[in-house]
Amino acid sequence: FNLAKRDNIIKKRIFDIVLALVHLLCFWILIWGQAQKSNYFKALIQVLLRKRSFVGYDTRDAKVEELPSISKGLIHSTPKGVEDLSWVHRANLIYAKDYNLWKDIEVILKKWKYVTSNN
Repeated sequence: FNLAKRDNIIKKRIFDIVLALVHLLCFWILIWGQAQKSNYFKALIQVLLRKRSFVGYDTRDAKVEELPSISKGLIHSTPKGVEDLSWVHRANLIYAKDYNLWKDIEVILKKWKYVTSNN
């Protein structure tokens, strides 16, 4: 799994910190794009405290424990509308296996307004 590699774990953590700081600096602008404005600041603080990551696994996956351990995500890479749990596991597996920082960036760009929605 690419996500289990030390250098990818470090890059993911640094990316989370930098992105959370950028969001905090631009808080008054970015909050208006959030689906749940009341949780926005709290979510950013959780990322900075390493309790959460911007992108994580879809927690509906019963087999998530078999994948490399990462912080719970504010958003996940499973496409919206996917309800079949075998597809949810497959999306998590692909995320962990083929992980790179660009994958996180892609997910965030697609789902940034759901950062506070626990998706």
